[in-house]
Amino acid sequence: MAITTQPIQTTNSALSIFWSALDPSRWKELACTVGAASLPVIAACHYKIEDDLAIGFGVGLCVAATALSCIEVLHRTGAVHFEEENSEYQEMLDTAPETSIFILPIAEETVCHLLRHVTTRSILWIIPATAESLLSPELTVAATVATVSTAVFFGLAHLTNPHKNAPIQAVLHTGTGVVYGTLATQVSLPAAMVAHGTNNACVWALGIIAP
Repeated sequence: MAITTQPIQTTNSALSIFWSALDPSRWKELACTVGAASLPVIAACHYKIEDDLAIGFGVGLCVAATALSCIEVLHRTGAVHFEEENSEYQEMLDTAPETSIFILPIAEETVCHLLRHVTTRSILWIIPATAESLLSPELTVAATVATVSTAVFFGLAHLTNPHKNAPIQAVLHTGTGVVYGTLATQVSLPAAMVAHGTNNACVWALGIIAP
């Protein structure tokens, strides 16, 4: 079924927003935001897990860049429109960015991690052979199914977001959910949290709707 949205009168696109970030004032904002999101990486040095969180930080930046590219393509096809500054969703991001950058990544990744654990254990209980069936040297069938199914749940949960791009955002979140889930299972849960928070920080600083 085709997704329809009402057009918003705006000349912005993801690409124009990206280039506008070259303005010194926007770079200052972005640097401060990403810097704040990277504080857990610095603090983690005392616990000898800085490598995992540094990986998460890098993955978060890559996810943000990929999301920006996808949104630019969708915007050019007319499938997605940017939120007006006075929209309910944009106002929420502007008034409580710390929720999107710190609280939600920690809460969402924790919930998804528990769901992956329960799903994996359930699969192993029903089909024990999946514990030895490998899709790669380090990834079992059970872990893969659990990661993908949890990512789908993560994506569908974003259908409730109060903006017209929620259906498309849900699809994009499913993709990023697979990335975060793989990161959590193959590296560590804190790495996934940092990647999630870094991506959200970049999205908020650039003022666009993205995963």
